[in-house]
Amino acid sequence: MLIGDCAHQNQQERTFLNLMVTRQIDGMVLLGSKLPFDASIDEQRNLPPMVMANEFAPEMSLPTVHIDNLTAAFEAVNHLLQLGHTHIACIAGPEEMPLCQYRLQGYVQAMRRSGLTVDPTYIVRGDFTFEAGVAAMNQLMTLPQPPRALFCHSDIMALGAMNQARRCGLRIPEDLSVVGFDDIELSRYCEPPLTTVTQPRYQIGREAMLLLLDELNGKRVISGSRLLDAGLTIRGSTARAKKREK
Repeated sequence: MLIGDCAHQNQQERTFLNLMVTRQIDGMVLLGSKLPFDASIDEQRNLPPMVMANEFAPEMSLPTVHIDNLTAAFEAVNHLLQLGHTHIACIAGPEEMPLCQYRLQGYVQAMRRSGLTVDPTYIVRGDFTFEAGVAAMNQLMTLPQPPRALFCHSDIMALGAMNQARRCGLRIPEDLSVVGFDDIELSRYCEPPLTTVTQPRYQIGREAMLLLLDELNGKRVISGSRLLDAGLTIRGSTARAKKREK
């Protein structure tokens, strides 16, 4: 079993490409929406069996295990709306990632469903790092009307934003409510503990591997989406909006 992270590592990409082209691996679970190289549909047919996990890219025609990111994001933002928040910003992930596109759609739909106008200055992009959360919070604090609530596309960016908000003198959740995404272990131990979307990470990995094993054992696996349930874990980083926000 080989585990590799190809992000921004050209040599690593070439190594895995060579393993795939020379058929030195029997199959692959792809944790993302991009192959470590460009491949047409015809070229994909000559590759070892692959299953995608976490992401959903219908153009790749692969069996996929993931959550409904749009609905999960909608529910996260709706939680803030139900608490009376109206000035809700979104710290989004990279625009080219399909899951970020779906999460942003969920944010926009929840806002519009409540009759609120989506302010483009309230949408800031980051790269899923702590530093991106810090930078996004700094940018949002320069606005004439800084947000009173945040929906973040990842817990790590949420933690960075919370850290910077405190450095700016804001109290969480009294002055700023924050919702993350992923429910990483650190999210329950920060102060206050982070309200976040919980992904069934273990089940996603297990189901993806079972699909790949079925393919390797000669069973016909239909490409398409296998949706698993996500949930919202409410902790101490969100609270009812102050009356002046309404």
